[in-house]
Amino acid sequence: MTASARTVAIVGAGPAGAYAVQHLLAQSNVSVEIDLFDRSLTPWGLVRYGVAADHPQKKLIADRAFEPLLYDPRVRFFGGVDIGDGLPLAAVTEAYDAVIVATGAEGDNKLGIPGEDMAGSWTSREFVHWCNGDPRHVHHGFDLSTRRAVIIGNGNVALDIARLLLRPIAELRATDMADHALAALEKSRVDEIFIAARRGPAEVAFNAPELEELGELPDVDISIAPHTGLVDDTLARPDLPWSTRRKLTHLLSLASRSGGSRRINFLFGATPLRFEGDEAVKRIVFASTAAPGGAYQLDCNLVFCATGFRGEPRSGLPHDANAGVVLTDNGRVAGMANVYATGWARRGCRGVIGTNRKCAKTVVDMVLADIAERPADAGCIDRRRALLARLGSDRTTIGKDGWRTIDRAERLRGRAVGRPRVKFTCENTLLRVAQGGDQR
Repeated sequence: MTASARTVAIVGAGPAGAYAVQHLLAQSNVSVEIDLFDRSLTPWGLVRYGVAADHPQKKLIADRAFEPLLYDPRVRFFGGVDIGDGLPLAAVTEAYDAVIVATGAEGDNKLGIPGEDMAGSWTSREFVHWCNGDPRHVHHGFDLSTRRAVIIGNGNVALDIARLLLRPIAELRATDMADHALAALEKSRVDEIFIAARRGPAEVAFNAPELEELGELPDVDISIAPHTGLVDDTLARPDLPWSTRRKLTHLLSLASRSGGSRRINFLFGATPLRFEGDEAVKRIVFASTAAPGGAYQLDCNLVFCATGFRGEPRSGLPHDANAGVVLTDNGRVAGMANVYATGWARRGCRGVIGTNRKCAKTVVDMVLADIAERPADAGCIDRRRALLARLGSDRTTIGKDGWRTIDRAERLRGRAVGRPRVKFTCENTLLRVAQGGDQR
């Protein structure tokens, strides 16, 4: 480290953290050294584990924008470091001029209804991360022998789940989907999916491209249960936004087709009241606002709650429990002189991957302005050196070189079978490969 360089720790190596690195490196008037930490052994967070496996174009941002950052000598990466519950946050804040928290939204919004935690009830995160080979989620045992699945929520993630469940296995085999997920989906018997939205058609949360993709699935009919009149009435509203009108018009067009052996049903105005069953879900009881008449039930054994994500408390950080975010004053963490938050940790779960770029720039500008007003702390150099030496000797931590070894090995495995990559899905295997061990 040069004597004049200022040091920044970034907690979270997903898109928000990567964009913060990008903006810090772009500065020409200040010398910076950046250490990027993540709980996971591998970087890129949501891009690696949270984007639907059949959306490879969205994952390319890691190759094009994020990977080059790790080739800059001013950047170090430390995977497998749990700052907060493992390494105390105070030890990090004392070793750097600034700390940027970019931990995303690591929790799930709950329905808060009876039976929600029964067997057979899953979150969207659990399914998507299972499909993507996240070592923390590979143990899930989804019962895909059932014929019907219900998805609560009608955002893009809900449509992602429906699409992954019904997409032909041959198409999924061309992606980086984890091998265990491919094997399970190949045997899946799911042929009917209900996408249940608590609100009406005017509030549809999915985007048009995701709906259009559903319409491209072969042998799949799309219907609006129990009838299309609700959508027709909504389209008659003169104040309906153009974007919503486009989506609903296309939905009606898709619903006019027939002949498929599998079906996706859109259910509007369906508020889940409770899940019923003995030890596992057998049915969901809904209240209807679309067609008033009391409660009704839908038999099912497989439920996915796609109701959004929220940040969870992290030791050492103030937390806004209502919003599910780090408590900040426009990005500066409350009560902490050199700690900041960006991305979903600051804003909540809103926007797409690219939305984090503007947020990161705002926070980085704030960090640099504050650093410029504070004298350099000579003690930071020694504290950071000691911290990095400790992490560098930890055999459960993966650095830049280790990640490159993993990345190269996964791509080679994929190339052998005509896929983008074949992921390692066990933490012990990732550590062994990173250290130059057996790559099977």
